[in-house]
Amino acid sequence: MKRLVHGLLILAMLGGLGLSQLALAADTVDLVVAVDAFGDHLDPHRPPGNAAHTLMHVFEGLTALDVDGNLMPALAASWEATSDTTWVFNLRE
Repeated sequence: MKRLVHGLLILAMLGGLGLSQLALAADTVDLVVAVDAFGDHLDPHRPPGNAAHTLMHVFEGLTALDVDGNLMPALAASWEATSDTTWVFNLRE
């Protein structure tokens, strides 16, 4: 199984090199992306299900997490709790 994964990784890297050469030779290039599963919907209001990986790349949240798991700004430039049940978000331009 490890050999198969390593082989696929090498093929993907070689394919990427081929695409970069095509990009230099042509004005436009089709980008093909492989995913492990397609999402069953693209509605951000529904529970993510198997669409979570797609939704994360299509929609941006108010906040995000850095590599250490700390909260950081995304769409919101800043935020504060004005009561136990109310938050005020200041959005970036």
